[in-house]
Amino acid sequence: MLRITVSKSAKAASKYFDEGLSRQDYYSEKNEIQGKWHGKLSEGFNLRGEVKKEDFEKLASNINPATDEQLNVRDSESRRAGYDFTFSAPKSVSMIYSLTGDKEILAAFEKSVQSSMMEIEKDMQTQKGQGNDKEYQLTSNIAYAAFTHFNARPVDGIPDPHLHQHCYVFNTTKNEEKDRFQAIEVGTVKSNAPYYEALFHSHLANNLQEIGYGIERDENNFQIKGFSKETVDKFSNRTREIEDKAQELGITYSEDKSALGAKTRADKSKGLSNQELEKKWLERLTNAEKEQVFSAKNGGGDTDDKGLNAAQAIDYALSHALERQSTISEKRMLGEALKRGIGQVSADEIKREYGIRKDILSKTDQRTKDKIITTREALDEEKKLIHSVRAGRGNHEPINKSYEVQNKQLSDEQAHAVNHALNSRDFITIITGGAGTGKTWSIKEVAQGVEASGKSFHAFAPSADASRGVQREEGFKDATTIAALLQDEKLQSKIKDGVMWIDESGMVGNKTMNQLIDVAKNQNARILLTGDTKQHNSVERGDAMRIIQDYGGTMPAFIKKIHRQKTDQYKSAVKHLSEGKVEKGYEKLDKMGAIKEVVDMNSLKTQVASEYADAAHKKENILVVATTHAQGAEATKAIRHKLKEQGALEMKDKAFTIHKDKSYTEAQKQDSANFQKGMSIQFHQNAAGGFKRGSTYDVMGFDKKGNVLVSAAVANEKKTESMVLPLKHSQRFSVYEKQEIGLAIGDKIRITKNGMSNEKKRLNNGEIMTVHGFDKGGNVLAFKGDKAKNIITLDKDYRNMTHGYYTTSPASQGKSVDKVIVMQSSASGKASSKEQFYVSASRGKFSISVYTDDKQYLLKSVKQSTTRTTAMEVAAASENMRDKYKRKENIFKVAVSKSKDMWHKSKEYIGNVNQKIMSNVKQISRSAPAK
Repeated sequence: MLRITVSKSAKAASKYFDEGLSRQDYYSEKNEIQGKWHGKLSEGFNLRGEVKKEDFEKLASNINPATDEQLNVRDSESRRAGYDFTFSAPKSVSMIYSLTGDKEILAAFEKSVQSSMMEIEKDMQTQKGQGNDKEYQLTSNIAYAAFTHFNARPVDGIPDPHLHQHCYVFNTTKNEEKDRFQAIEVGTVKSNAPYYEALFHSHLANNLQEIGYGIERDENNFQIKGFSKETVDKFSNRTREIEDKAQELGITYSEDKSALGAKTRADKSKGLSNQELEKKWLERLTNAEKEQVFSAKNGGGDTDDKGLNAAQAIDYALSHALERQSTISEKRMLGEALKRGIGQVSADEIKREYGIRKDILSKTDQRTKDKIITTREALDEEKKLIHSVRAGRGNHEPINKSYEVQNKQLSDEQAHAVNHALNSRDFITIITGGAGTGKTWSIKEVAQGVEASGKSFHAFAPSADASRGVQREEGFKDATTIAALLQDEKLQSKIKDGVMWIDESGMVGNKTMNQLIDVAKNQNARILLTGDTKQHNSVERGDAMRIIQDYGGTMPAFIKKIHRQKTDQYKSAVKHLSEGKVEKGYEKLDKMGAIKEVVDMNSLKTQVASEYADAAHKKENILVVATTHAQGAEATKAIRHKLKEQGALEMKDKAFTIHKDKSYTEAQKQDSANFQKGMSIQFHQNAAGGFKRGSTYDVMGFDKKGNVLVSAAVANEKKTESMVLPLKHSQRFSVYEKQEIGLAIGDKIRITKNGMSNEKKRLNNGEIMTVHGFDKGGNVLAFKGDKAKNIITLDKDYRNMTHGYYTTSPASQGKSVDKVIVMQSSASGKASSKEQFYVSASRGKFSISVYTDDKQYLLKSVKQSTTRTTAMEVAAASENMRDKYKRKENIFKVAVSKSKDMWHKSKEYIGNVNQKIMSNVKQISRSAPAK
């Protein structure tokens, strides 16, 4: 693992040297840690060998230790002293080193860290220019002090083995171009931290194999071969402590968890001797586990994965990383390839293979100098999309040119949008509009016009909630999901010569849009897209609607006037957000008292719970939008606690097992290293080997060949014999973790996957229901809406449900409620964005509350856009580079050709001159008098 933390001042750095770097995390008889100098700049400062506090403090204070002069040109009180890059060995490696004392492990570890830091040094940058002209340039030199530690901070007085090294990088680098020292710029390096972490793990795995240790890949990195998760977990107390705290605070992202680790450390205290610690650790192990520890070095320096080469590792990385976006950073792709190739392929082999790939296109970000890549396959998807749109322009008759709008309540722009759709001559027609502008209201009129012309009108949307929920509620009784259309040929035949309406088109990816286009072409149907490219994009790669608008050459109709919000202030705020004016929208919300800052996460979830409970008591239509599921889970606990206090929920819970989707990509589902005993597998299509649609299986382990073994999860029956999970049919199943939740009478539950009740009634993904009670068999009795009518039964083994007190921002898109509560703490991480805030804030009609623990962070985070780079943008830059290269190559060839020609001419000229000289010499010799 790699964690990067900042040292905010020279004083803080000095304190950290005394209390953190130069001392063990757990006091014992060998407490002092001697640091070592590394980095090109250290050599320049004549710093070698052991780290002295005096030199450390000078560098932290921006003083050259060799000359005592100021280092960086800029020196302010707010100047950061440096950055701590902390590399941690996998838990099994730490465990074996601490119990065996194998010095070769320590050497392999420190060598791996140093190799990784050399790569970080090579990529280190400094800032160039200011404001809009700001960019970063490579300097490739740093000074850092390395301190190796061996234990974690204690939990309940006893530390776990934890082999890790702190590489303290000082905030200075030499700008050779300007011949001066400047502050380092770590933004790009931090964003690429997963790559450097994977590089470290790759080096370490290879080094351990060389000294005789076998390794096994797991979901995150690797462990020493033969050690079960149960054994490793016996030495993971500190990790569990951090995970528990992260869950309490609603923290999801790994980098935030890493920072949390630094904030939640127990103070160092005098503890047990090394011998006493070793005895305590051994007591945790069985005799078989002890024998395994001391014989691990004879496990063979290999891995159970056989036959993977660099090309396959890169194929995996591209498949995984490009499933949900069209472009990625070069470093992220290489990091994924390194993870997949651990123990089999070296970093050098992967880099060499990447260098010769012809299917990868790239461009360089002019500011960060980071490379962005895509593939020709992703590019071809976009080209096909654009070709279909352009080829269909002006090639059709208007659907209903003479139609007059019947609904007189439509605004002028809504009526114009209706006429635009009915008069369009294009194969694909677009109506775009912001949140709450009445797009669906307008489409009702379009449908009437289409049907009045004798054609059929068919409604589809990306999700069951949007189609079978919102669209059906608006009167489109046969509306269904896009997935259902693409899988059902009979349904496809029904749209023949008609119009396909695709709502929330901004959430449709390139592959799916191309499939929809193919269906429409086969059925001679037209396509009507509605949506908003300023809201959330698709989970699948490619922003199809935006690409069609920007490159397809088709002119959409715009609906801009907002109708959802009923108060002037709220409407004005949402209007600013819809126009991308985030700061103005935020200021409006803050002025009306909607932005509510609390002191911490506990206060935040308590306030959310109180407001929810009050609104629920008043029978208000309310929606809680959480930026992450982790924050939503914490809000759920607080809300249920509050409702029980008020008597709205029964006090006693009944336990149920539910599924939490792992959200694996297809590539991840085809890799056995990502499966663990106890996971659940659910098939949504039949597969070879007797796997039936709708059936659920539990992961039991692995056979000798490394295949994943599963057993059917059948209620009240013995488990069936284990079967091999067909990973090659990954598109036909989903992977889940099992979780326990408590349900009480009165609880809200949310369906998390399309399914059926015991009465064979459809259950739609995203549907909210209320628990009415439980039958004698322990099944859940539930109903939709506010009244206990049409009660249905959810089987006690039905796992695709959870509590229904919140939704995430993407799932909230398209919803409209009286009151919205947005839960957006500083732990929201990458889930916060301009698009997210716009969608979340625009759900309410009458009121909104936005709860945060940091207003300043909230405003900063919601200014960031999630707009994705297209493959065409990368390809254009790549082609330009190729053209430049070819032009240079041609110039070179011409120059060489001219040089050769000049050389031949010169040679000929010199030859002629030589001949003349020789001729003259001979003549002189003949005419000269004899001596």
